[in-house]
Amino acid sequence: MDPAERDARVDANYFESMRLIARYAPEGEIVEHNGLAILSSGLPVAALNMALVTRTLAAPGPLIAEAAAYFKARHLRFILRVREGVDPRFENEAESLGFPFSDSVPNLALEDIAIRGSFAEGLEIRLAATPAVLQDHATVCAAAFGMPMYVASALVPPAILEVPGVEIYVGYRGGSAVASAALILSHGVAGIFNVGALSAVRRQGIGEAMTWHAVRRGAAQGALFANLQASEMGRPIYERMGFRLTANYRTFHHPGA
Repeated sequence: MDPAERDARVDANYFESMRLIARYAPEGEIVEHNGLAILSSGLPVAALNMALVTRTLAAPGPLIAEAAAYFKARHLRFILRVREGVDPRFENEAESLGFPFSDSVPNLALEDIAIRGSFAEGLEIRLAATPAVLQDHATVCAAAFGMPMYVASALVPPAILEVPGVEIYVGYRGGSAVASAALILSHGVAGIFNVGALSAVRRQGIGEAMTWHAVRRGAAQGALFANLQASEMGRPIYERMGFRLTANYRTFHHPGA
């Protein structure tokens, strides 16, 4: 697969994951036109309300202003995000309109997804098929990522279990939920999300085992490769597993947002 096709598939999978949040959040909304997707979760978390560039924009300035007006009217903090190299003019316009560059989210892909992977001793991984297991997933995410419980629950509402290509996992040890992961399979990509572990069980291979489980599930369902956006903590683990940097998603927002 050539890099251009890979990047297009990665974008499509990432965009779909963000649309799912906006589509199923209780107060979520999606507004898309002219290459800019306004994806609002309605939650008071800037990273969950974004204006996402899906292709090179003909007129970035007015679209940025439109997104700002949209979120301001709803009293929501938000971010602007674009994959590096897609639209340098958008980045310049964002800076000039008061949205300085703040950070990059590294995108990592694993092209060899032959069925394999590691297992952590005593770890049982369950597919969330009931509200109770889904709630365990949200509880782990809240603790692992330091987010309020109501935000974590809004990210995995019961309706998400009915979406084709979406699987939510919980890792249990000794009967207690200790880890989480999710698979969003679209456009031939096994998108890996929500990989987290409670602090008490970190550095025991549990996050890696959860990731491999999602990779295996994606491969079994026909994914061409696996992909994820890495945190600073997780990136060394993923690179050890064979994931490699393909690009960065660049973030712009008002200082303090």
